[in-house]
Amino acid sequence: MTSLQTLVDGAWNLAYSLLWNNQDFNEAEIEMAKEMIRAYLVKSDKPLTKFVMFCERVQLSFQYIKRNASRYAVHPLKWLNPHYEHGYIGTKDWYKELVHERAYIPVHRFELRVMAEAYLRYISSPTKETYSEGKKAIMHYNETDILQAYNNSILNFKYHN
Repeated sequence: MTSLQTLVDGAWNLAYSLLWNNQDFNEAEIEMAKEMIRAYLVKSDKPLTKFVMFCERVQLSFQYIKRNASRYAVHPLKWLNPHYEHGYIGTKDWYKELVHERAYIPVHRFELRVMAEAYLRYISSPTKETYSEGKKAIMHYNETDILQAYNNSILNFKYHN
């Protein structure tokens, strides 16, 4: 069973890797951001499902930002704040739409789910084999941005853990 701390660290790492890579935050800021993520994950009796949802929503934000060079994610403490409508909470409707579309077309944007689940498997068991299996699954969708996001997240996870 994956510990809550591993999920929190992994969620922070993915969000950092996709939204704020190469930006420096001090330890206090990182701990406060992780505490916001922890509060989000513990609200559910299914933290693994909540973690995958978090990862998909971060990926949706990442893709939204990448479509326009003037877009960016605000500071993590603002972005993760449950009252800041242009941050993580603002991805709720995007995710609802994604789930709605999957009700009709189960594989709709499924590469986001595949990446989130591959990342979860990796942080739960950080081995070369787990990484390779995830990479292979993502490559099936021929989405280079998602594969790069996975690779960056794995690299940062290995470096910071």
